[in-house]
Amino acid sequence: MQHDANTELAVHDLQRQLLVLGYRLGDEAKKGLFGERTAAAVATFKESNGLGCDDVLDQSTWTALRDASRQTGDRLLYLHMPHFRGRDVGELQGALSSMGFSCVPDSSFGPETEQALRDFQANMGLEPTGMFDEAGLAALLRLRHLWDGKRGYSVEGRILDTARSVRVLEAVPVCVFGTDESTRAIANRIANLARATTLESKIVSASALAAEPGRDMLLVGLEQETGETRKRRVQPGNSATPTVYLGEATESAAELKQAVAVARKQHNRLSLVMVTKAHEGEDKTAQDQELAARVLDLLCDALAPLRESES
Repeated sequence: MQHDANTELAVHDLQRQLLVLGYRLGDEAKKGLFGERTAAAVATFKESNGLGCDDVLDQSTWTALRDASRQTGDRLLYLHMPHFRGRDVGELQGALSSMGFSCVPDSSFGPETEQALRDFQANMGLEPTGMFDEAGLAALLRLRHLWDGKRGYSVEGRILDTARSVRVLEAVPVCVFGTDESTRAIANRIANLARATTLESKIVSASALAAEPGRDMLLVGLEQETGETRKRRVQPGNSATPTVYLGEATESAAELKQAVAVARKQHNRLSLVMVTKAHEGEDKTAQDQELAARVLDLLCDALAPLRESES
């Protein structure tokens, strides 16, 4: 690796990751020098990961190093496409599995891991969001004595339940779209989350449509609560499109099932108004992802009868 002022931070970052992985770099790490020990560590890492037998730091090596050196709690984890991968995911899976929450410890945050995390959160009295955040980390660390140094239960050959119905996602075509930048971003997250659950998902966002939606596709518009939407709620007869206000979970689920049935008989279109309160200081990514997961879960529940009647 060549040396210049622009590579100094990269060398420090590289050495930090190698130290996490247990490589001994001696004084090179203190001085930030890419010397013989650092080069040998890179070459050993690459060879052990099938990336070659040299000390060249290409993009695939950087990616593999970052995945391998991430520690539990370094980042917010949630179901996403492509799936988050890395040491931190594997550690989370190992801890959950050791405590009896079934997931395959493959270092890839897939739908089974999301379900295991949701089960853990519910068991700990936390909101079962399926996102591994600071609250989840704190709960996990409080139970370190139950999982640290222990092997997880074997789940090889088992078909694990997922957090939402794969059969519904694969059967009912739905296009989710937003009315502004914020809701369009959430619509994209919903579609991404559906595809992360199953690659055969028929739920897409409007931005991913390559052609006009088919006649059997349900169009679901997302709106943020405004003065205009509140007026529409008071005078529901003014709108030809079934509208559901996502407030209390049980009530919203029942209303959405009814709205889907009505929309299917009319113009195959409905509107979801998201009644949310942003909390100052909260991570916007976490807020949007939690909202996307909630909307997708409600949609799966509401579309289940439709899937059964049309299958």
